[in-house]
Amino acid sequence: MERKRRKGGYFLLTVGLMLCLIIASMVCLYIPKNSADAVASGAGTTDIGDILLNNYESRDKKFNGNQLDILYAQITGKANATYADVVAAAGAIKTSADFRDTNNTQTGGKLITLDFGTDTSGNSMEWNAVYLSTNRAGEPILTLWMAQSGETAQWNKYSDPSSSSTYPSNMYGNSYIRTEVLNNTGTYYADRNGKDPTTYTQTSTHKYAKFTSPSAVGSLTEFIDEPANVEWQEKRISQKHNEYAYDFNNDAYGNVGSGGGDNANWYSGIVNYFGKGDYSAWQNDKLWLPGMADAGWYNVAEDDSGLWKTSELERSNASGVDSWLRSTDTGSYCNAQTLNVNGSGSGYPSTTASYAVRPAFHLNLKKAEDSSARTLNPQDCRKTYTGNPLTPDGESWYSAVKKAIDDGYVTEQYTAGYAPINAGTYTIKYEIKANSPY
Repeated sequence: MERKRRKGGYFLLTVGLMLCLIIASMVCLYIPKNSADAVASGAGTTDIGDILLNNYESRDKKFNGNQLDILYAQITGKANATYADVVAAAGAIKTSADFRDTNNTQTGGKLITLDFGTDTSGNSMEWNAVYLSTNRAGEPILTLWMAQSGETAQWNKYSDPSSSSTYPSNMYGNSYIRTEVLNNTGTYYADRNGKDPTTYTQTSTHKYAKFTSPSAVGSLTEFIDEPANVEWQEKRISQKHNEYAYDFNNDAYGNVGSGGGDNANWYSGIVNYFGKGDYSAWQNDKLWLPGMADAGWYNVAEDDSGLWKTSELERSNASGVDSWLRSTDTGSYCNAQTLNVNGSGSGYPSTTASYAVRPAFHLNLKKAEDSSARTLNPQDCRKTYTGNPLTPDGESWYSAVKKAIDDGYVTEQYTAGYAPINAGTYTIKYEIKANSPY
């Protein structure tokens, strides 16, 4: 039976005792954005590439559904995974260790790396998938952590060892790094008593504007969940997920109390910061630094890999600079935690030192799925000729085109002006309308 494909989106339909219909994919509609090699590319990582559609800024649909399908397979460990599989997996929780497990046939034991968003220079930003969970509404969220960064900054503008501070120098909610460096609205100070307050309002031209500012060109904020909408971040304490016996201020945005057990176990003399200044302000941020409870810091001799169960490769920074965490030092008021450049441990330098900035965020996969578009691969369909008009309705591989037709974004035409009834050759044209989101 003849199978020809004409230029310009025309398709041949041959009808006899058996009818063969060939639907060609609308590849030109969904060409993915060019992406750079993953920062951590090599034996230890996968590289899904960009999950956004090319020129998503001018489209109604933003996400490349075919790339999301690859991501779905890798985070669930299931070939041909659907969004429904992701919902089920998120309800059961998946950690980084699950993603890179050697039994995960979709990753082959590697990290999951993808591109999402660009900076003001148009450079792709690359992220490691570290945790699959749900938000307070039960929707699946995928926590992404920047794969590497050469950008360095001070954690705060002052360093003060006093325990009686109104604004401790290592309190994240009033830090310089949280506000101005990550483009989150907030206030930071010049000393522990609130001298020379600087109130920073996020700008639409900042490096991270697409992640934090709704008014930025190409803003992605509608797809990002704040920590306030994530229950596990409210009262997360490190000693529940690491072998180290003590906890760290800033790990949770809620009140974790004191005394150990289900409450925080503070190092001798350290006070709970909850209630000071704007301690909990970061719960409303789109971008935030990971904490010791989240990312951990060591998993060689003991299990200190945090809630996310990260590996050294994820914690390392290929740019060659140690990277800041959100957490305070265990026993001081003027130091914050860093991860060693090779991911094998941590440090606790002064808050006025400069180290690399690697933020994280929660991608809402329900919203991403709702704003996705997919290609169709060419497939054949054989139907028995009945003498009635024949269409590909009901074929699963045709569903995306059929939906586009039903939504009024695509029209279908037959050259003879009528649907195939008699045996013969028919030409079908699918035409994308001007108002199409594709």
